[in-house]
Amino acid sequence: MDDSELFAVFVADVVNGAESLASNPNYRIESVLGTLQLVDNKGGVIATVKSENGQPQIIVKRYCDAWESLRQALTYGSFFPDLAQNKAQLVPFTRAAIPEWLSTL
Repeated sequence: MDDSELFAVFVADVVNGAESLASNPNYRIESVLGTLQLVDNKGGVIATVKSENGQPQIIVKRYCDAWESLRQALTYGSFFPDLAQNKAQLVPFTRAAIPEWLSTL
């Protein structure tokens, strides 16, 4: 499984409330005390899931090697960054439903 596939599994786990515990040579998904995390095998935790008003929120370490690929996987899963925090070291991503009419454009 390559990095992009693993990131897609991580996002799907968040959406579905699952814990797959998948890994590859670079990254792994793990649950610690009920908190789902994406871990860089060399650099530690790069993303953590928490619940905000019953909705999943993913906090991502902004300055990590996986930022661009992980951001793309999150966007594909309808998670978007809080633009007010875009320059912060930890950026929250919140899921937003895309209206049906917009997805047909």
